[in-house]
Amino acid sequence: MFLQHLSTKLDIDTVQMSKIERGERTAKREHVHLMIKILKLNEEDTTALWLVD
Repeated sequence: MFLQHLSTKLDIDTVQMSKIERGERTAKREHVHLMIKILKLNEEDTTALWLVD
């Protein structure tokens, strides 16, 4: 999935999404949960990794 498509689904601009991807900004909890659903990731594992970071 392209960054632009994911940004649109999360209702954030591509600049902010790019900063999250590069680790320059922390994703909000609501965005993490939406990304988990959109990308069909394991919620428990992904949330744990996000919290550790």
